[in-house]
Amino acid sequence: MLFLFRLLKTSNNLNFEEMKTMFRSIMIFFAAMALFSCTEKYEVYNLPQDRLGFVYKTDSFGSTVQDSIDRFSFVYLSSEIVSDTVWVEMATSGFVTDYDRPFKVEQVQLSEGDLRGVANIVNAQAGSNYIEFTSAEISKYLVVKAGQNSVKFPVVVKRDGPNTDNGSVYLRLKLKETDTFAQSFPANRFYTIEVTNQLVKPACWDVLEYYFGGDYGVAKLRFMIDMATWTINDKWFQDNFADYASVDMGYTGYLSTYYTNKLIEYNQARAAKGEDVLREADGTIVQFVSYGMAQPYI
Repeated sequence: MLFLFRLLKTSNNLNFEEMKTMFRSIMIFFAAMALFSCTEKYEVYNLPQDRLGFVYKTDSFGSTVQDSIDRFSFVYLSSEIVSDTVWVEMATSGFVTDYDRPFKVEQVQLSEGDLRGVANIVNAQAGSNYIEFTSAEISKYLVVKAGQNSVKFPVVVKRDGPNTDNGSVYLRLKLKETDTFAQSFPANRFYTIEVTNQLVKPACWDVLEYYFGGDYGVAKLRFMIDMATWTINDKWFQDNFADYASVDMGYTGYLSTYYTNKLIEYNQARAAKGEDVLREADGTIVQFVSYGMAQPYI
């Protein structure tokens, strides 16, 4: 600092070339100080072993949902489809390598109380509800390729496995520690998939709830699927209602009008036959909204 003070004190008596030299000296001084500061503050990255952890999806507000349940329902698919694929992403921590790094995934058995809001947990059965990760069909995908720091691998789930027709089964995944990858950090150690043949509430329903969906109900979702002239499935919900920032309000306005009119027509046809309006199993009247405002249903 004394060096800098002396330079500034004599600057009034310097010519142009001397001023340039002075400012160059000042810049070198500050650059040296910054380098010294960084060297003192940060340590060299030196984790003893590479790790591999699950990448979680985000909620409707764009926040990470740790250990979230990835819900998969065969109900949207043709009855001829007996299996489908859920793609799961994992990311490394550590150095990127110039060679392929295989890894292993295993199932963790769940107990009652392990999943918040879920009672009567039924664990998926390898071979019946999903294809084993040790099979040649799946294990070939369990590789982090050279030069990559992430990987997506398939979880092949089956429609006709036990309990999927009258409920859900849950498959919780965990990295199996090997010499290649150490166990995942606690924050992203598990990944859970729910498999069912029944309608389940879409993860992003809280977004469309305000724009046109209203309160969720099985009868309402079944009505939406039956009345749609397009394909309604998990991808449709994710593509259009993943978060509030990406919602097309013109499209949601169209959906509100479309389903309100369809519901009125449907209930009027039921009334002509002496039947009640469409209701949920608990008696709640099925009704759509527009920007939170209830719409006619008959």
